Amino acid sequence: MGMLITLQRRSAEKRAMPLEVILGDTLRYGSYEEDAFHPGKMDEKGFVAYLPEALGRGFRVIWTPKETEVLQIRILTPTSEAELNALYDALARMLPFWEARLLIGGEETDGSAFLAGRAAALQGNRQSLRSLLGAMPAFAVEQMELNALTKTLILGQAEAERFCRESAAFDRWLHTQQTV
Repeated sequence: MGMLITLQRRSAEKRAMPLEVILGDTLRYGSYEEDAFHPGKMDEKGFVAYLPEALGRGFRVIWTPKETEVLQIRILTPTSEAELNALYDALARMLPFWEARLLIGGEETDGSAFLAGRAAALQGNRQSLRSLLGAMPAFAVEQMELNALTKTLILGQAEAERFCRESAAFDRWLHTQQTV
């Protein structure tokens, strides 16, 4: 599952969204080339934002340094809670910078209300994780592939059961598996 977020500039001042506003102090960026992730690189359509101290799945930012009208973000769920919080923090910086109109999945949404719904989004992310992992027995699979930031990870039944009980363990596992 995932979510497509679109920001459209409403501000009369036609200015590009600075990379510093998108990333803030905690996020970093990189891009994929030949199936490998390269930190500090962008491609022609943007980059993947991530937290270096809490590697998760990253979120795609469709942006160029000269773009003054539209910016899009694609995030996969489930993801780490730290990454989802970082996304909300980034939106809290970007929305006022452009006085932006916010669209979620193509539907206009009140930006303040969306940001105020962070706790519900975190709960929804945990539910998405439980639903995904809970489906493993129904499909009679003993393991599942999950695309993370730096590589594809394999989730076994034991991890699935643990993550259903403790979502913070999922965050730690995502990071640890990508730093080994």
